[in-house]
Amino acid sequence: MAEVRVGEDAGPLLLDFLRAARRRLLIVSPWLSPACADMALRKQREGVSTVIVTTNDGNENHRLALSRLVQRRKRVVAPRKWGLLAPGAALFLGGLCSLPLAGPPSLLLLAAGGILCWAGRGRTEGYLAPLVDRLVLYLEEERPLHAKVYVVDDMVAVGSANFTVSGLRRNIECVAFADVSAEETIRQIERMLSRSRVTVLRREPAGRPP
Repeated sequence: MAEVRVGEDAGPLLLDFLRAARRRLLIVSPWLSPACADMALRKQREGVSTVIVTTNDGNENHRLALSRLVQRRKRVVAPRKWGLLAPGAALFLGGLCSLPLAGPPSLLLLAAGGILCWAGRGRTEGYLAPLVDRLVLYLEEERPLHAKVYVVDDMVAVGSANFTVSGLRRNIECVAFADVSAEETIRQIERMLSRSRVTVLRREPAGRPP
């Protein structure tokens, strides 16, 4: 059995349903609004394990919403090698100080010091870290994601409404609050994703370096 709503109140009822999440929140929606992304972040901060499955659509509002859900960070790819940096810096400074007097030998010191400093400099790379537990971008173009599924704790809702301001507040939508297994619904979504081309961003555990 399911409670079905069609009309102006369908979106607001779904919004109230999402706000009631206490343990977990799974959102499957092709499009997002920035304000809705902010709501998902608030639930994550409240301790609700939040997972969002969406697309990488080029819509400006959707892109802005995605930018709210991630943070640019850096991680060390190659650590600094102080065994090269320290003598390299010493050689470079020695060459710099003796340059007015020593001429060509000073240039050799500068070159050797520069090479050692370059070799020992270390390297970092930038990456995107999600601010929710998991952010999944569905990338299949020939089979577009069009499903709208919402799991709140042990309850499931499906319908026409995207996780957008229009879908949850303004449009005439339909939503069914289904008396089905949340676990089985999640398993079906995971199976679908396992057979599709996706990018998965996972939240880093607190206190653990990248």
